[in-house]
Formats: sequence, C-alpha cells, structure tokens
Amino acid sequence: MNSSELLFPLRFGEFFMLPYFCTANILNYIIMANKRLLFASMVTLLSLMTTPVSAGNPTDINLGVRYVDPEQGENGSQRLPVLIPHVGIDDYTLIFYTPCDGCILRLLDENENVAFTTVIPDGTTSLILPSYLSGDYQLQIVSGYLCFYGFVSLF
Repeated sequence: MNSSELLFPLRFGEFFMLPYFCTANILNYIIMANKRLLFASMVTLLSLMTTPVSAGNPTDINLGVRYVDPEQGENGSQRLPVLIPHVGIDDYTLIFYTPCDGCILRLLDENENVAFTTVIPDGTTSLILPSYLSGDYQLQIVSGYLCFYGFVSLF
C-alpha cells in the first residue's frame, strides 16, 4: 500500500459519488421518518375522533335564567341577550360545554337548603360532584346578578 492510498482511500470517481450516496441516504431517512410521523399522527387523530367524551350518555340539563335579586334586574340594568350555559350530567360528573369560569355552582335540596357549593375554576370542562349527594336537586350557576337554574337527579 503506498502513501497516496492511505491519504485517499477512494478512487477519483468514487470520491465524487460519496456525497451523492450520503445525501440520498439522509434524504431517504428523512422521508421515511416523516411518513412514519404522518401515519402515527393520522392514526392518533382517527382514534381521538372515535373516542367518546364519557363512558355513558350525558344528559343535557335545561337551564332557566332569573335575577339573583329581582329588584336589581328591574332597576337600571340593561336588557341584553344572555348566553345560557350548556351543561350536561353523566352520573356524578357535570360537563360544561360552554365556559362557566368563576361562576358559583350550588345544589339545593327539596327544602331549598344548600347541599353543595363551589366556585367553578377557570378552564373547567367537567366537575365531579361528591358521591354523598343523593336525590333530586336544583342546580344553580350564579354569574354576577344572574342565576341559571335547572334540576338534576343523583342516585
């Protein structure tokens, strides 16, 4: 082996083809990796589309609206359209389809005693009610001077 073969182990023609083969292998690897990533993303999206929100069938709660203090509503407040929250229930889980950030949630029993109360945290999409509650309750969501109310049965 002579000294020129040690310094340049490739022949003249092979030396110019080396970057092509390296670049082709790198590009092929990138394309294959992106195909795998695209396939994995599509499988994930398809599985998310078929996954139900909850195990059961949530029941919508029909909410009415009234003023917390009837006199406050009649004295100088503007009469604007109100967006009534869209809320559902599945067993002991309340599902908020529209945001109720910072609202007060109350459950009143048949004697109108407060059985449960909490402030709905920002960004809440579901809230689990305590399991000790059982029976029929009036659900109230209080936002400012408005009270949205409906009825739920917990068993």
